Amino acid sequence: QGGFQGPGLSDINGCDGNLAGSDIAQVVSRLDNAVDLVVSGHTHAAYNCSANTVDVTNSGTTITPRNAGLPNIIGRLVPVTSASAFGRVLTDIDVTIDPRSRDITAVAPTNRLVDRTNPAVQPSAEVAAIMNGYNALVSPIAGRVIGAITTDLPNSATDAACNMPAGDLIADAQLAATAPADFGGAQIAFMNRGGVRSPGFTYASSGTEGNGNVTYGEAFTAQPFGNSLVTMTLTAQDLKNVLEQQFAGCRGQGAATTRLMLPSAGFRYTWDGALACDARIRNVTLTTNGQVETVVDAAGAVLNPTRTYRVTVNNFMATGGDGYTAFLNGTNPLGGAQDIDALVAYLAAYNAPSAPYNPADAALGKPRINRVGGTSCPGGANVNP
Repeated sequence: QGGFQGPGLSDINGCDGNLAGSDIAQVVSRLDNAVDLVVSGHTHAAYNCSANTVDVTNSGTTITPRNAGLPNIIGRLVPVTSASAFGRVLTDIDVTIDPRSRDITAVAPTNRLVDRTNPAVQPSAEVAAIMNGYNALVSPIAGRVIGAITTDLPNSATDAACNMPAGDLIADAQLAATAPADFGGAQIAFMNRGGVRSPGFTYASSGTEGNGNVTYGEAFTAQPFGNSLVTMTLTAQDLKNVLEQQFAGCRGQGAATTRLMLPSAGFRYTWDGALACDARIRNVTLTTNGQVETVVDAAGAVLNPTRTYRVTVNNFMATGGDGYTAFLNGTNPLGGAQDIDALVAYLAAYNAPSAPYNPADAALGKPRINRVGGTSCPGGANVNP
């Protein structure tokens, strides 16, 4: 676990707000006093809560280290670090140990930025040889064609409402995997857009597979996290709440980040970013076997707040990831397949000799997200889009 996943943590050696209220703060608060250092991750943030903390954004141009840390079970401040993501930062940690007692007497971490343009930083031939060996081993699996598409399915928004073709496909795959009664009986699936990686799915061939064909490697690039699916029961009010929770500052969502989820086929809603928290979502409908059910009306009222639905998300979202804490209200959870396995199984229906996946197919029910006003999808840092 880690601190906050958002743009607020801009100082790689800072400890913004001492990470108060974060997941890692809660973890450290339960740690035994024998623990002297916590190296955390998961959030892709960089922070250094220690005696070497430097909060540049909080102190203007003055760079002054301060004593920081997160309190453990007895209140002692424990150094806690995180090194961003993708090798952008390395944490250099000096630990002093008493040779007689073998106790750690001092911990001095420093986050160091990795500058790939530095001529002194050269690729390692040894590491390259290891990577090349593994690439050769996995290439038959990565190159296997698992389905076909008629056009690009990008992982970016294609309209002001924030619809995303790649996310639609993944949400549909997850619904298909969990719709059978024995696998969850799902009626709706949601995919978080941050979990759909670049470039999504491209029509142009990336190798020898031919245009339009999707390989296992390409699917894995779009969904690399290895999350598992979780199907839970939510009330209509829970659905309304989690949809409202997509917007910055609403129901505990981060103050600087709007996160629009991608729903599965049959589920539609409209949002209005000009309105206040808890008033932005309206016209929520669920179509099942041709029958349209209104969940939230045009005025934003939940018609039957206690009516229940089976909803599938990945395990990251199910535990409140990306600020969707309303999913924590879910009951009767059932674990399911890995997300990549669900995607592979779904795309198999679009493999030759079957027709390729066409995002314009009317049966897919697009657009699923509609918007009142606005000209572009929020870029991820709009308090009120």
